[in-house]
Amino acid sequence: MDPKYKMFSLEHLPLIYQPAYKVKQENAEQLQILVKLLQRPDVDHAVNVCDADREGELIYREVYKFAGVNKKHSRVYKSSFEAAELEVALNRLESASKYDGLAYSAKARQYLDYLLGMNITRGCTTKLAQNKFLLSSGRVQMCLLNEIRQRESAIENYREQSYYHLQLITDLGLTPVMKTEDQVLNPSPLRSLGENLKGQYLVVEEFKEGTRKKNLKLLYNLTDLYKDAHAQLQINAETAKKHIQNLYEEGFITYPRSSSRHLPTEQVERVKGVMQALAKSQYSLLVQSVDIEAIDVKHKTFNDELVSSHFAIIPTTKQYQEEGRPEIEKQLLIIK
Repeated sequence: MDPKYKMFSLEHLPLIYQPAYKVKQENAEQLQILVKLLQRPDVDHAVNVCDADREGELIYREVYKFAGVNKKHSRVYKSSFEAAELEVALNRLESASKYDGLAYSAKARQYLDYLLGMNITRGCTTKLAQNKFLLSSGRVQMCLLNEIRQRESAIENYREQSYYHLQLITDLGLTPVMKTEDQVLNPSPLRSLGENLKGQYLVVEEFKEGTRKKNLKLLYNLTDLYKDAHAQLQINAETAKKHIQNLYEEGFITYPRSSSRHLPTEQVERVKGVMQALAKSQYSLLVQSVDIEAIDVKHKTFNDELVSSHFAIIPTTKQYQEEGRPEIEKQLLIIK
């Protein structure tokens, strides 16, 4: 980069540069292991078993390119590290070119983050910080800061408000008698109605009783799992992430970095298998009332249109052994 850009100035913006890559020192040893494996003369076929998402695709391709090889390479696209699924996936290798679009989208996002981060940080540092300190920003930071700003503004502008409703004192106690869809801010009409009813005998002309079905919660995606982990287990997102990743890598749950709360219809038999495995585990009481054979594509959990590249987080058929495991992991919200 031209030395003149060392000093931040609005006149230089926008800067459009191709990113320069540098190996992180803490990852250099592992990278060299992979490079040596790829460069071995007796290796003629490489298989990408990185995470089944854009970043997994990008990581593999960057390592492959860094190694400077031109060999046949395939893709294993899996949703968990469950032994049975891995075996099926390894016996059904897919062409790497099938995921070129995924790799291009990951590369585009990486480049966009680079350009936005460089230009917005320089702009914020120059305009807002007057070049007195570095004011970093970027694609994700801007959105998060705006959410924080809006929430802070709502808190600052909040004003307490009193609402009124009418209650009737009966032999059974104090019972609400007047409800409206809108919150009543003016008590005058209610006082007037109360005065008119005072000392009167009221007759109940109609009584209805019924039952309502309460919909069960959908399956977990990563965001909702973080929320419940914080609310129920009092742990932050970073701690939850560590344990969730451990469970995934050891084959106890499916791919966790998913935004979907549904399953594709092709997963019906898999779900039956998971329920059968849970019925033989320490979690048997949780599934004893479930008619496993009745599980079919009509259940609202299964919806192909609401599943993107990854489906909801669910347990696998691998038996979870609690002995020696962290206490937090034993409270598997994913199963419950």
